[in-house]
Amino acid sequence: MDGLYTLANDVVLEQVLALLNSIEANAGRRADGSPDPVIICPYDDWLDRLWATIADRPHVQLWDDPAESRMGIAHLCLWLIHC
Repeated sequence: MDGLYTLANDVVLEQVLALLNSIEANAGRRADGSPDPVIICPYDDWLDRLWATIADRPHVQLWDDPAESRMGIAHLCLWLIHC
């Protein structure tokens, strides 16, 4: 999936909000003007506040693939970020 990837959980919620606000204000636009998708890879199961925060941002989604373990997702996202 194309987009911007980051790791997060409720512990770093303020930093994620700062990142999302910066992306929305300064970059993160496709050629057609639509926002780049932002995929948040959960670091662990502390996600309640994060879910609530991104609910009104349709271009932001939480990668929640039940076929993958949490750490499997984190490692995959790290690999995607550094490629």
